[in-house]
Amino acid sequence: MKKKILLLFCILTALCCMLCACGEEKTPIDPPDPGLTLDQTSLTLQIGEEGRLTVSFEGGKTIAWSASDESVVSVTADGAKATVKGLKEGTATVTASCGELTASCTVSVKESPLSVFLPDGATGSLKNGRLVLVKNGKATVKALSEVPLKGEAKWTSSDESIGKVEYQGTICVVTAVARGECTITVECDGYRASFTLFVGKTAS
Repeated sequence: MKKKILLLFCILTALCCMLCACGEEKTPIDPPDPGLTLDQTSLTLQIGEEGRLTVSFEGGKTIAWSASDESVVSVTADGAKATVKGLKEGTATVTASCGELTASCTVSVKESPLSVFLPDGATGSLKNGRLVLVKNGKATVKALSEVPLKGEAKWTSSDESIGKVEYQGTICVVTAVARGECTITVECDGYRASFTLFVGKTAS
């Protein structure tokens, strides 16, 4: 009789353990680490043009940025983002890394056929990519191209509180509004050319 009671007790204990095991929540398995990924794997820039790269990575660790050829591109890091600037024609690989994890972007730099010309005798001086004007001064500049242009040229100022642009096609009148500096850019058919406007100061 005692053996039957003991056997029944063991069976009931086993059943209870099985039921408890079925009711337990399973510990979730962490997903595999996706590693580093960049928002772009290839990028084309013109000389002097800047582009942005952003890395996706969970963990909050420091990202290191580098370029395979610093004479072709420069890289300015800002955490998970970096500004890449084209310096001369060529190709370089920009890499974001954290420990053994890496992600790369191939950057091609091309020379733009566009350039900006300041007619002789005009107010101001355009030299080495810099136009110097006094406040309220004006200068007429012209976009030149080594290849035929099909589209319409568009001129923009990075800060219209310092320098304004009025243009018709490849001809543009730049007006110095206030002391400071800004970038004047002309774009046509995907090509760009730009120069720095200095107002009320001497270009360094």
